[in-house]
Amino acid sequence: MPTPTTTNIEVNGYGFELNRAGSGEPLILVHGSASDHTTWQKQMQPFAEHFDVIAYSRRFHWPNAPMADGDDYSMLQHAEDLQHVVRSLCKGPAHIVGHSYGAFLALMLAIRAP
Repeated sequence: MPTPTTTNIEVNGYGFELNRAGSGEPLILVHGSASDHTTWQKQMQPFAEHFDVIAYSRRFHWPNAPMADGDDYSMLQHAEDLQHVVRSLCKGPAHIVGHSYGAFLALMLAIRAP
C-alpha cells in the first residue's frame, strides 16, 4: 500500500503542508473549518491505490502559519489558494473532494475554473 509522504509547498504567497500518496489522476482532499489535512488520514491509502492523492492543510490551519493580526480569513482567498495548489501540483484537471467548508471551496473553484 502506498505510504503518504509529508511535504511543504509555497503557492500564492503562503506555505502549505500536505500529505501525498499514490499515482494516477490527481485527487485533492479539502478539509473543513475546524480541522486540517490529518482529517483525511484514513482515506489516503485506499484512495492512493487508484489516484495521486493530495491532502493539504488550508491557509491558517495547523501546521501552517497561524493568522496574524490584520489577516483576513476569506473564503475567496481559500478558493484561490486551492486553485493555486491544483495548478502547482497537477499537470491538468484534478478531482476535488471536500468536507464541509472544504466542499464549498471545491464548489467555488468549480465555478471559477471548471
